[in-house]
Amino acid sequence: MTTRPPPTFRKQIPRQVRRRVLSGKRPASHWRGLGAMGMVGWSVAAPTLAGALLGQWLDAQGFSERSWTLMLMLAGLVAGCWNAAMWLGRERRSIQEDSQDA
Repeated sequence: MTTRPPPTFRKQIPRQVRRRVLSGKRPASHWRGLGAMGMVGWSVAAPTLAGALLGQWLDAQGFSERSWTLMLMLAGLVAGCWNAAMWLGRERRSIQEDSQDA
């Protein structure tokens, strides 16, 4: 007659395996934090700069009396902030899921 392990024990094994696999993929370090700050910074700066450059080009072409540079720079800033917020939300959910599984 064989005995089966209790259900809680059967649930713990996949959790432990997943935790070990994830610990190899995401080491906790200061470099990871600096990388996240850099990602957020670039996700805001790149669209803002792109909007400003496109706006400068449109202003040089003389399409309108209004400043395209300011409008597109503001649009790029808004798009970059939204992009950074979405990325941070995904990361936060991923961390919460990992901590619940651990």
